[in-house]
Amino acid sequence: MVIAITILSVLVAGMSLYLISAILHIGKIQKELESIAREQEMQNHDLRALIKAARDSAEAISSINEYLVEQSKKEMQKKLGAFGGPIGEA
Repeated sequence: MVIAITILSVLVAGMSLYLISAILHIGKIQKELESIAREQEMQNHDLRALIKAARDSAEAISSINEYLVEQSKKEMQKKLGAFGGPIGEA
């Protein structure tokens, strides 16, 4: 009877140590996952900023292109004259 109690006590102590180490390991995993989540959030924020900058650049290029086309049309109208042909030709 004493031997059975001793064996069971050793098993309970061993299982308790294993349970404590498992709980500590889960805590470490949870901290690492939180760190990964923070890093991912920072990357998402940076990605949103890059997308916004790219969109702003595309809008600036588009407005510059529209301005250049408009200036080109004005220059062509000045060269062609009132009747739509080059000045000086019959």
